[in-house]
Amino acid sequence: MAAEPLTELEMAIETVVTTFFNFAGREGRKGSLSINEFKELVTQQLPHLLKDAGSI
Repeated sequence: MAAEPLTELEMAIETVVTTFFNFAGREGRKGSLSINEFKELVTQQLPHLLKDAGSI
């Protein structure tokens, strides 16, 4: 039996989780983001949100 396709929201959450784990653990702890990992994730993945946010 074929699995039903994911909903739009399920695909979005899967993308968020996958992106988190792609950045988390680069500096050690696999399940969390260091400050530098967080900055890298936000800078690379949310550049349009940073235009008016100033320095992070």
